[in-house]
Amino acid sequence: MRLLTSAPFVSTSQASANRRVQRDRFHSVLQIGGCLSVIWYHTGAPAGSAVWSAVELFFVLAGYNMFRGQPKEETLLAFATKRFRRLLAGIVLIWPAACWLALCRHGNAVWFAVLAPLQLHNFVPLRGTDWLGGDVIWIPLWFTAALFQLQVGTAAARKQVVHGAAWKVLLALIVTGLVTRIAIWRLFTSGASSLSLGEASILFWTPFAHVEAIGFGALTALGKIHPGRHFAAITFVAVAFQALAFHTPGFPVAFQTGFAFIWGYPLLALFFIALVDVQNPLARAVSSLRLPGLLEKLISWLSKLTFLAYAIHGFALFMLWKLFSIPGTMPFDWPVRRTLFVASLCVASSFGGAGIIEYLFARRRLSIGTTLISRPASLRAAVPLDADTD
Repeated sequence: MRLLTSAPFVSTSQASANRRVQRDRFHSVLQIGGCLSVIWYHTGAPAGSAVWSAVELFFVLAGYNMFRGQPKEETLLAFATKRFRRLLAGIVLIWPAACWLALCRHGNAVWFAVLAPLQLHNFVPLRGTDWLGGDVIWIPLWFTAALFQLQVGTAAARKQVVHGAAWKVLLALIVTGLVTRIAIWRLFTSGASSLSLGEASILFWTPFAHVEAIGFGALTALGKIHPGRHFAAITFVAVAFQALAFHTPGFPVAFQTGFAFIWGYPLLALFFIALVDVQNPLARAVSSLRLPGLLEKLISWLSKLTFLAYAIHGFALFMLWKLFSIPGTMPFDWPVRRTLFVASLCVASSFGGAGIIEYLFARRRLSIGTTLISRPASLRAAVPLDADTD
């Protein structure tokens, strides 16, 4: 524990400015890479299963950005209202398609259409999943609801996070995550050593599966822990446990399930916060690169599009699957070349569509959710993957 905890880091204004430049570029690269990883995984493309956990990166970034700098003091209600507004863009984009599916008596979409406006759609009671039937359109948006709930919960515990001893906050985060995940596993799933996709989603979509991620991010931003200094060691441990749990013969299924759904989350969160921490060697290497101005602008622009691209990629993938479908086969059984082609088109169309939406609405100085929000705001303010608290 002492390796990760220390007194808050105090710096000069110039050092702070330098770290801000590092963080902005490096974190932009992480956002883009994380978004691409999640989209790639959902397409069923080769190696997709190796990067599915990249969604945890965004919970870590959210906690980090909530507490970086000097966060404004505001009431919990004001904060929750602001976060609800900023996370609304993805719902507004996808909700009409979900309503259409609901009218077609698609059971899962009915629940999404009802719960999404309340940011509770991560609690949709899945009755099987029909990706080709349209579930892929809205399922990725479970993330926005879980993120909203975690951010509000973290804001409610702000004083404890800011003023509490690092080891006490770490212990509270880990215990809370483990206890709640075990309770959900026992009470709301079959409790078996192997969970179905629907049962696994019930557990993974809850905010309790990501408590450690957002909390570790907050502690790192406050300077209470410095996991980036031990990035190599943390990476080795995380990879070793992953290999032991899933790729070593002889380990029981219960061990694998426990790691995947219960006790592996703290280790996953620790790996990603070590990656996010600008004190890790990778961050310093990326930040020291001298890039052409055009490339810098491209990185900054793409990072601003990550949330919109993430929000609409399910719809893009649904349309592409319909367009390139092979009768009698599922997309995950397609030839590798066709899968790679569709995956590449999905990435391009998601970011391209996000760019068009950004241009059209930002040009009018409106957000996508203007019809549901009384106060106009820049579309960029709706991006949760780089969320701050201003």
